[in-house]
Amino acid sequence: MYAKASALQIALAVTGTIAGVASWYQTGGMYWIVGAILLISVVPITLLFIKPINDQLLKPDHGIESEQIVALLKQWNPRHWVRSIASFASFLCYLIAMSG
Repeated sequence: MYAKASALQIALAVTGTIAGVASWYQTGGMYWIVGAILLISVVPITLLFIKPINDQLLKPDHGIESEQIVALLKQWNPRHWVRSIASFASFLCYLIAMSG
């Protein structure tokens, strides 16, 4: 399920970024481009910083001890927060741009 969800998340981030850039191009509104940049930033954050940890956690024959799992989750948590904050900030930018 995770593999399907991650592919969908990337596709939605790219689509939302393209829509934000197109809206910025048409209107010149700065919130559109800022939102687009924030939204596309979740892709490299995910691929470079979160996916390697997820791969270790989801490996079926990893043989990781519970202490190692806890350590990996402690690394994963702040990285996921950064991604979540970037996504939410993008949402707020788009919301401000639409109301402006």
